[in-house]
Amino acid sequence: MVWSHPDISLEDLLNLIKGFVDILILASGYQTSGHLAHWDAQNIKNVFQWGLFFEDVFKRLSCLEDYQDSAKELDAALSEMTSNPCFPQVDAGRVLHIYHLSLLVEQVTLYWNI
Repeated sequence: MVWSHPDISLEDLLNLIKGFVDILILASGYQTSGHLAHWDAQNIKNVFQWGLFFEDVFKRLSCLEDYQDSAKELDAALSEMTSNPCFPQVDAGRVLHIYHLSLLVEQVTLYWNI
């Protein structure tokens, strides 16, 4: 398998994904230190921009025949990353909470044209 995405290296994408996972952990309401997380309009806007970025990259990988090997390589790298015992584990309840929060924020974003 050979990574062939023209806009980003696999290593850079994996580092960004790790950062995005940290953002999702913050969406639970707490920092990794256990302190309460602070969310304001700019933080929420940044999260959506990151989400749109990942959505675009993943769409390109899954839709274009040229990137099928890249998609497989990313899948293998993500599987390896998430199987590491040090990788944050998120329970189903927290995922559902994050999903509902994202839907709410999406509606607010659309309403206010953020």
